[in-house]
Order: sequence, then structure tokens, then C-alpha cells
Amino acid sequence: MSRTTRIWVLVVPFAVALGAAATALTATSGHVDVPRLSASLVALTGTSFITAGLIARTRRPSNRTGLLLIAVGFAWFISALLTASENSVLWTLGVSLTAVPAGFLVHLLLAYPSGRLQTRWDLGLVVAGYFLVTVAHAVHLPVDPDPLGCSPDCPDNAVLVSDSENFRLFAVSFIQLVAVVYLLLVVMRLVGRWKHASPAARRVLAPVLLAGAATMLLFAVSVGSQPFSETVAVAAGWIASIVLIEVPFLFLWGLLQSRLARADISRALAEEPAGGVQERIRELLRDPTAELFYEYGQPHPRYLDVDGRPRVLIAEAGRTITLVERQGRSLGAIAHDDALLEEPELLQQVAAAVALEVERDQNLRALQASERRSRALLDALPDKMFRLRADGVILDLQENDQMSPARMTVGSNVYDGDGRPEITNRVMAVGRQALATGELQTMEWDGEIGGELLHLEGRFIPSGEDEFYVVVRDVTKRKRQELEKAALHRVALAVASEAPSAQVFDLVAEEVGRLLGSHSAHLIRYENNASEAVIVGAWRKEGIPGWPVGRRYPMQGTASEVVLQTGEPVRRDRGESNVPPELAAVMQELGINSLVAVPVTGAGQIWGSVVASLTGTESFPPRVEQRIAAFTQLVSLAVANEEAREQLASSRARLVSASDKERRRLERNLHDGAQQRLVSVSVALRLAEAKLQKARAEEAADLMAEANAELGLALEELRELARGIHPAVLTERGLGPALASLADRAPLPVSLEGLPGDRLPGRVEAAAYYVVSEALANVAKYAHASAVTVRIGRQDGRAVIEVLDDGVGGANPRLGSGLNGLTDRVEALDGELRIVSPPGQGTAIRAEIPCQ
Repeated sequence: MSRTTRIWVLVVPFAVALGAAATALTATSGHVDVPRLSASLVALTGTSFITAGLIARTRRPSNRTGLLLIAVGFAWFISALLTASENSVLWTLGVSLTAVPAGFLVHLLLAYPSGRLQTRWDLGLVVAGYFLVTVAHAVHLPVDPDPLGCSPDCPDNAVLVSDSENFRLFAVSFIQLVAVVYLLLVVMRLVGRWKHASPAARRVLAPVLLAGAATMLLFAVSVGSQPFSETVAVAAGWIASIVLIEVPFLFLWGLLQSRLARADISRALAEEPAGGVQERIRELLRDPTAELFYEYGQPHPRYLDVDGRPRVLIAEAGRTITLVERQGRSLGAIAHDDALLEEPELLQQVAAAVALEVERDQNLRALQASERRSRALLDALPDKMFRLRADGVILDLQENDQMSPARMTVGSNVYDGDGRPEITNRVMAVGRQALATGELQTMEWDGEIGGELLHLEGRFIPSGEDEFYVVVRDVTKRKRQELEKAALHRVALAVASEAPSAQVFDLVAEEVGRLLGSHSAHLIRYENNASEAVIVGAWRKEGIPGWPVGRRYPMQGTASEVVLQTGEPVRRDRGESNVPPELAAVMQELGINSLVAVPVTGAGQIWGSVVASLTGTESFPPRVEQRIAAFTQLVSLAVANEEAREQLASSRARLVSASDKERRRLERNLHDGAQQRLVSVSVALRLAEAKLQKARAEEAADLMAEANAELGLALEELRELARGIHPAVLTERGLGPALASLADRAPLPVSLEGLPGDRLPGRVEAAAYYVVSEALANVAKYAHASAVTVRIGRQDGRAVIEVLDDGVGGANPRLGSGLNGLTDRVEALDGELRIVSPPGQGTAIRAEIPCQ
């Protein structure tokens, strides 16, 4: 047996028996005023409170309101039963309990609707009420022989001690005063709760609290008017009893309203909410402050209100959050008044209904978003789609902004269109093949749209027994890129293989011409301060007139001049107003109708231009000059390579020349110096030999001494010559001792700094030695310096050699071969030589040579 069933089984029989007894006894009592009416009020009041209490307890077992309603009903039956008794003791006990129903009623009203007292003030009122209806209400009984004023019909007071009129009047008056004040305080509290309640709470509280307040006020009037007017007191008492009956019925009406509200949920779900889901929630909950929050974001959920503003899910004072969930998945939350917690069934059903609504809206939005994405995807695709029947009839057509509109409509036949018949026949043949195989088929073709040649690709997909889709895509850009890539690859290979410039230039002209579909193409170089141009590369189709390679022509009025002046590509079409007369004459001479020219840069300057042209009536499509830019970069690279090769050849020539000159100097020095002295020694020795043969010993001795002296001079000159070629001390002892020896022989003071303790690579030491040697020689010859400083060091894996003098400066490497020879020697080792020689401030020579 459930708890609910048990309470009905226990309460109903007892209530029926007690109510029947109280009603019957009241109806037959000899001291009750208007016994039948009183019996009816007893039965109706007690029964309504107990019935309402049982229903409340059944609907909301955790709410104490049902128990308080039952308590009021039973207290009413018991007090009525006892006060209707003719037995003195029972009657006296009934008189002492007549106010107890009022105590339970006050407790019920102050605890409504939760069944729990919310404040200490309410608790104080309830405790005071129970004290008044039990203890204070019975204080006057020992001294009051007629407590209900019904003597001599009423039974005797069983607890009467003495008949003290003064004490009785004082006690009764004091109790009445306190009761009136207490009842007014209760009325004020009930009215205050209703006044300060939220709209949703007022809807729940208003009927019961206002009826209860009216009952308490009438009881106060009845009690307070007894000393002054018995009629008013009786009338107010009867009215209060009638109003009291309304309290349980109003409570039942509240339960009925909640059930009706829940019944409205199914009706509301079938209708489209005029103001949105939030307005529907407010309508169903009867709470104009209710708010709906949508959940988004995982795994940490966040919330948005119906206007899309982010909200924090924190309940404010007097408000509660109810989650909206669907099959365990959180969809949102409802913020509502605390008073709605007294209607949990309504809250649960509204939350479930809102979950269905939110889920439906989410699914609808997802479907709409998916449809928008699909439509946007179709619109964004650079494709045109046709649905064709096997006989060529167009069943459907999907245009695209990125391609020109089709010149056919739905329902027309492709065979009747203005397309090329051979392309139409191929398209339908491939479509029938797709229908026969059931597989994707593709084909490519060229077509001219708006004067521009386009490359198109078609994909054929079967879509029925005798129909198929054709997805047409413009692949012109891809085809052009493929052709440009192949052409650039050929030119890049020619540049990388260091092919002759003339061959590279002709290849560039040919590739540009073929790529643009032009009739001729030329590579132009600017010369003589850009006053004239020379053709260095040319290509043209057979039968097309044009100028040959090597042809020079003045720049004035040409497209090349505009390119030089602006640094930007230029396009000219015959007949346009911006074509100068000189250029118009050339175009007329060669039959050129349209041309484009693109600049070629080299070393940061405009080196020349690439010019492509069309004859007859043909013209280049828009933006064609942009396709030549990559070729001009390769031309710039070829020009830079050619200049580098020329500089390298010049450097090598200087090295060969310097080597030949040095060999000639060595040959001359050997011939004029050491060789002549050795010849003299040879002659002297032959003479000495002849003298000795004639026994002229004294003269022979002189000749021998002279020969020895000549031999000494010859040896010294040979040593000096050897040091000039390559000093032995450099090989044997390293750079430091070699530079020290060089400084000792210098004709002016030389300061050596930072001489390396470790040996450097041999070629680095030799280069450093000759840099210092040549620099000292130049200082001695031209600088008029008083001192020289030589520094040797290492920095970032490089040997650094510096020679500084305080001479007149103004050294110019271009005027002397010595410094040029040093530059060649250093650069041959991947090094760098810098000379700073401002006039009057001395000369600084700095060489950096890698030590690897």
C-alpha cells in the first residue's frame, strides 16, 4: 500500500465518522443558535478542508499544506462536536478548543503555498497564535460561568472556580484586545506578502491569501465588536464562517488552474507562437518575467538569451533555474519565479514541451543552414550544370555567375543551339556512353566566348534511364598554367645550362609568342641611354612580316618608350586614340593590329622589354600582359648571368695578363742582372786561366778577386729575385716572420699588429703576404706617408688583413694594375678586397679571405 493510499484509508473513515457525529450533534443541540444552519456550516467547512487537504497531500506529498488543511478540518469537527455536547466536561473542553481551528488556519495561510514558514516573523506569529488559541483563550474559564453567553441553555462550566465579575471582565477584555491586535497583524502580513509578491507568485497566492485575510479581518471585527454590539459581532462571525469555507475551495481552484495550464501545453504546441518560444513559456507558466536561455558550446556549455546576448546561468534572488533537457541532452534553461516551484508538474511539462520546441527549432535551423550551405556551394562552384535527355532536350539548367550565361533554355534542344555541331555531337555521344556504362565520363574541348578562347571540361553522370547530368567547368586557367609552366621550364633549363644569350633571347620570344597565341614576339634591349632600342631576340609565324635580330630603331613614340617611362606593362591597339603617329606608322607597315609590351629589369633598372603582336583584325584578350611577367624574370636572370660571365671572363683575362707580365719581368731581370754578371764572371775566369798559363800569378790573383766579387753580387741579386717570386721564409716559418722580414726591408716605419701565432692555409698566407707587399710598395711609391700599420686577424672564419697609411690618399685601383691584381688574387679565393682612400686622409686597404 502506498503512502498516499494509506493516508486516504486512515483519514477518510475517521473524518466521515467525526464529521457525521459533529454535524448530527450540532443539529440536535439545544444550546446552539440556528442548529441546522450551524450543522450545515460545520459539515461543509470541515469536509471541505479535509477533502482539500487529502487532494493536496495526494498531488504534492512533500508539501505540508495538505496536512495543515486536514488539521484545520479535524480541529473544526472536534471543537464543533464538543461545544454541541450537553455534557459539562465535554462542553467546557470544547469551549477551550473553539479557537484552535483559527490557530491552524493562521499557520496554513502564513505557510502557503509551500507548507513551510519562510521568515522568523511568520514563525513568531504562528507560535503566538497557538499560544493565544490554547493557553490565553482558556485563561478566563475558571472565573467565567457563561463563557459563550448561552446560559441557561448551555451546560455548566466544569472548571469554574469562582464567579469574579471584575477579573472576568478584565481577562476577557484583555484577551479580546490581544486577539484583535494579533488578527490585524496576521491580516497585514498576508496583504504584505501578496503586495510584494512577483506576478507569478500573486497568481498563486492571491485567491487563498486574500480570502484568508478577509476571514481574519472578519474574525477581528467579530471579536473586537463584542463589548459594543452583539449584533455586529454575531453578523461578522457568521460572515467570517461563510468566507472561511471559500479557502479550501480556492485552494482546489488553484490546483484545477494548474491542471488546466498543463492541459494548455498540448494545445499550445500545436500552434505557432506569435511572440516566439519565450512568450509561449510566459503564457504557459503565467509568469511574465520568465526567460529562455539557449545552450551552445561544448564541453563547457554557455548560454544565449532569445536576443542572442551571452548570459550567465546564475539564479537571481527570488528566481530559479529549470534546465531544459531532451533525452539526456541539455538544450537550454528557463529562469522563472520561485513561486512556480510549488507547481513542479507544470514546470516539468513546460520544460519538456520547450525542449521539443527548441529541438524542433534547432533541427529546422540546421536543415535551413544545410540547405543554405548546399545552395551557396552550388552557387560558388565555377561550374555550369545541365540535365539532358538522351535526345538532347534540356531538362534542367544551373547557371553560375563565374561563367557566361547559357544561350539555351530549359525545354530547348542542344542540337538546335548555335554551338559548333562537332562539339554538340561529341557531348551527346559521351552522354550516351555514360548512360550505357553507368559510369562517370569526361571530355574536354575549346570554345570562344566573348572573343576569348576558353578551355572547358565536361563531366557526365547518369541520373536516370534516359537522362544524364553534364557539369561544365572552365579549366582555362589550369590549362594556361600548365602551358606556362612547360614554357617556363624550357626557358629556365636554357638559362641554367648557361646557353648563349642570343639563344636564350630567341627562346623567350618564341615561348611568349606561342603562349599568347601571337603572330610575332620580340625581346628588346635599350641602348645609348635608352634613346634607341635593339632587337636581341625574335620569333614570328611563317609568312608574318617583322624586323630581324640586330635591328635598331629610335625609341620615340614606341610602346617600349612608354614601358621605360612608366615601368608598367602597356597595350596598344591600332585605331585607338592613345597610339602615337610613329607607332601607328610601324604598326601599319608590319600589319600589326594589337600589341603588348612588358618591362624587363636588370640590376634594379629597366633593361628592355618583351613585345608580342597580332596582325590582321585580331586583338589580345584583357590582362594578357600579366602572363608574360614570369618570363621577364627569367630574362632578367639570363641578363645577370651574361653580365656575370663577362665579368668573370674579364677577371680571368686580367689574371692571365698579370701572369704574363710578371713572367716577362722575371725574364728581363734575370737577363739584365744575374745573367750578365754570371757572363762577366765566366769571362774573368777564362782570362785568369790564360794568365795562369803565362805564369803571371799576381795579375791572376787580382782577376780572381774581381771574379769573386762579381759572383757575390750575382748571388745577392738572385736571392732578391727569389724573394720577389715567393719568399722562402713564408713557406718555412709562416706569415708572421715573412711580414716581419718585409717590414724590415721597407723604406718607412711599419707597425705590425695581431700577427697570427698559428699557421694559416698556404694559399691564404700567400695572398695575405702579397696584399701587404703590394700595399707597402704602393705606399713607398705614391703615398708620401710617414708610417704604415699592418693588422692581421680572424673574424667569423675569415682572415682579415688591413694596411693603413697616413699618406696623401686618393688611390684609384682603376689607374694601376697592382691593386687590380690584388683584387683578382683575393676574389680567386672567394674573398673580398676593399680600398678606402679619400684625398688627404690616407689609404685603408682591407682584405677578407675565407680560411677553409
